[in-house]
Amino acid sequence: MNVRIQTVPRSVMIVATAITAAMTAGVAVVAAPAAAALAAARARGTTRTATITSISCPSAGNCAAGGFYTDSSETEHAFVVTERTGRWGNAIAVPGVAALSPHNSHVNSVSCGAAGNCVAGGYYQDTSFRQHAFLVNERNGRWRRAFQVRGTSALVFPQIDSLSCSSAGDCSAAGGRPAFVVSERRGRWGRAIVVPGLAELTKLKPFVFMNSISCGSAGDCAAGGTYSPASLRRSAFVVSEQSGRWREAIRVPGIVTLNTSGQAAVNSVSCPSPSECVAGGDYLGTPGSGAFVVSARNGRWGRAIVIRGFAALGAHAASIRALSCASPGNCVAGGSYLVKTGAQLVFVVSDRNGHWGRAIKVPGIATLNLGGMAAVTSVSCGSPGNCAAGGYYAPDTGGSQLAFVVSERNGRWRKALEVPGLAALHTGQDKVNSVSCASASTCTAGGEYSPPPFECPLSTCPAFVVGERDGQWGKAFVIRF
Repeated sequence: MNVRIQTVPRSVMIVATAITAAMTAGVAVVAAPAAAALAAARARGTTRTATITSISCPSAGNCAAGGFYTDSSETEHAFVVTERTGRWGNAIAVPGVAALSPHNSHVNSVSCGAAGNCVAGGYYQDTSFRQHAFLVNERNGRWRRAFQVRGTSALVFPQIDSLSCSSAGDCSAAGGRPAFVVSERRGRWGRAIVVPGLAELTKLKPFVFMNSISCGSAGDCAAGGTYSPASLRRSAFVVSEQSGRWREAIRVPGIVTLNTSGQAAVNSVSCPSPSECVAGGDYLGTPGSGAFVVSARNGRWGRAIVIRGFAALGAHAASIRALSCASPGNCVAGGSYLVKTGAQLVFVVSDRNGHWGRAIKVPGIATLNLGGMAAVTSVSCGSPGNCAAGGYYAPDTGGSQLAFVVSERNGRWRKALEVPGLAALHTGQDKVNSVSCASASTCTAGGEYSPPPFECPLSTCPAFVVGERDGQWGKAFVIRF
């Protein structure tokens, strides 16, 4: 099964801010104490901050993650890190990037087709600070050298935003700008191509973001994002690949009726099979914004469906940030919604046997989110009715931000909880960026946290991973470089 991990790309946050402006006012060795790891990092002067942006687990105890770390000169460097049979190794700078980039580089997305066979992608800046998109493959447990994505050198700000691997050696990536896709077949990456049809949709306007891609099998994928059909307006698009050929991108069917105020986006896509895909996002209508999902069968997209249940939650704005489908007709989406008091709360909503239910408040979040600022940033499903989500919440109104995880077991969501172990490490500024579930009761989450003082990047702010085994979340531990 292709486990799809959803994260919130930077471009999504730009769109979400426009859509719901009112809503948004490892790795570690367990035996090494966090304080010692931080002291060593400071002494080396090589790692001041670290962030896991994406994590992918093709099987229990076998994961890969990536992100970026900041050195003492405030330069950001792309890194990857791998878990093998339940043991996390040390994080390493992406091989080959140093030769390409003396400046900033990031891993934005990671996907694994099988244990020890993964891909990471992002961007790097050359000597002239010009941005380039890169990919790097892991083969049989060894990370190869990063390379510039062919066909992207003439693009304006090329980067990989999202990756999906249906099997080892068969992956696809989406990025921008302008929006492009590129595929790996039997271990060989081709040239990037500009997404067909977008030029007609956008009338050549530059504002286009590819937020998410997912592949049900090699050559059968879907992607989505947002584009600008007119000045100051944004709409949502989807595009499908069938049998290795990308069709033309289309505006999400039915979104025009919903998106009366002109701010819409597809934020997340998941394809549980070669012939079925689901996308989720948000729109700005009158008087408020809402969350939608749209499904495709054999490359043909149906009409957008508005997620119900927000009226009962007292919401006047909502946004799907992440979506994951364990099998056709069995999906979970999560995101944020705004109530009249100005508080931003979090929700999940499930698709069971092809029928989307009503959005519900994440259980237990009310007692945690006393500061009224929470978000689901990632969702992953190991099997139908068995999923996990993560994000952040505000424990008070003083600006603190804590990471949470929440699990669904046999179709029922448990109570959200602060990531175990982080309370002993931080002062109140952390979040989960990515979650991946390898099976029904085995999931892993990653993000970053801040020890005292927590003004990142002025202080050292490490990355963490935390695992769930047999339905129980263990303690978070620190990434070591």
